[in-house]
Amino acid sequence: METPAQTCARLVSDLEALVTEEANCFRADDLESVKDVQRRAAPMIEFLVGHADEVADPGLRQRIAALSQRRSDTVAAMQARADALQDELQALKVKERRVAQIAPVYGSSAVASRSKVTLRG
Repeated sequence: METPAQTCARLVSDLEALVTEEANCFRADDLESVKDVQRRAAPMIEFLVGHADEVADPGLRQRIAALSQRRSDTVAAMQARADALQDELQALKVKERRVAQIAPVYGSSAVASRSKVTLRG
């Protein structure tokens, strides 16, 4: 039977792989896979948080800190991407409103100019 410290060491190794996978999926713009990786990582993170005080190994603590930093970097990149997408969406909505305002003017002049065309034979 594993001790909590041994379980933590094993989970840290597993989480390192998942954090790398998450970052790779995000860079590849595979957001569904990012969500799947986060779902798989959640129980491991919960266990580590609940048993953090039982980790006496300084090397393992250092790996956990590095893992936490890598995860924070990925979350920050995701937030920046979400903010950029939100800004882009807002800009598109503004353009859509502008088009909706001027479309009737251009639409009616296009119809009027078509009706003025005559054929000569």
